[in-house]
Amino acid sequence: MGIWTQMFRRQREFAELSEEMRGHLDERVAELVTSGMERREAEYQARREFGNFSLVEDDGRDVWRLRILDDLLADIRFGFQMLRKSPAFTLIAVAILAIGIGSNAAVFSLINALLLRKLDVVAPEQLVAISFGQAGGTDPLSGPMFDRLRERQSAFVDLFAWNNQPMVLIDGGTVLAIEGAYASGSAFPLLGVRPRLGRMLDWQDDEIRGGSQGFATVISEAFWRQHFGAAEDVLGRTVRVNGAQVTIVGVMPRSFNGMTVDYAPQIVLPFAAEVAIYGAASARFDADSRWLFTTGRLKPGVSLRQAGANVATIEEEVLRESLPRHFEESDSPRDGRFHLSPEQTGNSPLGEVYGRSLWTLQGLVGLLLVICCANLATLQVSRSIQRQQEFAVRSALGAKRSRLVRQLALESGILAAVGAVCGLLLSTWMSTLLVRYVEQSDFPLFLDLRPDAAVLALTILVTTVVVILAGVLPWGWLAATQIWHSAEG
Repeated sequence: MGIWTQMFRRQREFAELSEEMRGHLDERVAELVTSGMERREAEYQARREFGNFSLVEDDGRDVWRLRILDDLLADIRFGFQMLRKSPAFTLIAVAILAIGIGSNAAVFSLINALLLRKLDVVAPEQLVAISFGQAGGTDPLSGPMFDRLRERQSAFVDLFAWNNQPMVLIDGGTVLAIEGAYASGSAFPLLGVRPRLGRMLDWQDDEIRGGSQGFATVISEAFWRQHFGAAEDVLGRTVRVNGAQVTIVGVMPRSFNGMTVDYAPQIVLPFAAEVAIYGAASARFDADSRWLFTTGRLKPGVSLRQAGANVATIEEEVLRESLPRHFEESDSPRDGRFHLSPEQTGNSPLGEVYGRSLWTLQGLVGLLLVICCANLATLQVSRSIQRQQEFAVRSALGAKRSRLVRQLALESGILAAVGAVCGLLLSTWMSTLLVRYVEQSDFPLFLDLRPDAAVLALTILVTTVVVILAGVLPWGWLAATQIWHSAEG
């Protein structure tokens, strides 16, 4: 508030200064008239003595103002005025920029969601995915593998297992097919996820038992709002999932959507519930069923390489105790090894499939942006040629060439900023189209495409590139051409 108050105060001071200077000019005119000079000639003589009245006013104002800031604000206001006077040019330029910036933001939003965005958990850089298979394999672990590895490793704070599964929920007379997941009791404590409501699951919830109200479960915030109307009394409510009675003990935060970036579980159960649901058919302790996606959190000071060395030293013992007896009949278990990889961005099956194609597409839309900048630069040059008379008048009034170039560069910046805002709005629609293209029909696809710091940073970078390519460079070139010389002449 203090800055704006100071600016308005300076405006009043500027007006008083102009009035005082005009008073001095009028006094000089009166003196010349008194000495016998014609009034018209006296006014001309007084103005010659004072010099360029506008420049004198500017010199006087410099005593009270921050010249750069005030000049910048004046140029911005003038830029908006000039753009309003050319609505056709402005609309075409904004449309060109919206397409160029929007397409880049849309593709990058998808890349960011699938490949770059870190999980919203505590210290995601410490998370490591542990898989099993031959060289380059990324198969999950079996239950016995997970248990033996968790018991013997010493490089991780702990390990947890996760598996996404479609489920059927019955709430009263309502039957819903939902996206669900199983998690070991160590999952939420290791991730450090704080509940939106209630509490999260822990190891006690993953014990092979079930009370009178069944197993504990947590639900997503979106499902809580959609199905339960964001009711606070949802805690303690019992529902049936895949035939088993479970009790809702917590609501996950909106920022956490599981360990797979393109799948958002609406409900998460402990693995103990899977054992109770399927009984003897449960795969939890089956050595032949490798379905536990395993993640570990590195101990402080332990690197990924050191963790890999630790796992390698216990690998033979773990596999001997956890592989099925007939493992030598298959190449994968016989020649398989544990593999460790960073998991700060979560598991992204679609990212593995479409990652390279998306980066290629990003390069193509980057080329589209260059084409948009070239078209806009051409329009800018053509428009500047039509403004020679304006440049000549402003030069005659004392405007320096650098001030005129800055003015035109600011107009390009205004266009780029408006184009960026429109581009971000357009990118939402474009991103939806891209998601529909990559979505597979055999399961629903969830992607969090909300603009985050990375997307906004890219948009700012692209906008800056637009200002340079479509504004500063063309105007810098014009500054050295005959157009400016003719305007100044």
